[in-house]
Amino acid sequence: MALRQGWRRSSSLIDGATPPPEPASLPAVALADAALRRPVAFEAVVEHLEVVPRAGTPWLEVRVGDGSGVVVVVFTGCRRVGGIQVGRQLRIEGVLRRERQRLVCMNPAYRLLGPAGAD
Repeated sequence: MALRQGWRRSSSLIDGATPPPEPASLPAVALADAALRRPVAFEAVVEHLEVVPRAGTPWLEVRVGDGSGVVVVVFTGCRRVGGIQVGRQLRIEGVLRRERQRLVCMNPAYRLLGPAGAD
């Protein structure tokens, strides 16, 4: 009985109820100031794309930089991500870690901002 009531509540959300508000975005920081192992947001330009096979699946490694540092953004299971190309400016939200002497951000949320140099 309780399960059925839960279904009714969730279907009422689908049938015209207002969606929940989006979570507050993090303020963007320079890569040189970004903390490791904590949620961060930064804006950077795509410098290089490479598909790397790992454990039998493709990983798209995207090297991005903001002038103060460089991060390798990894999208697991992908050969490409629509809109991401060299020269494209992105806003990225995720968790940074150090791996093999480089900063890495795995499967982050991202937003396409425009070509490099666009305001």
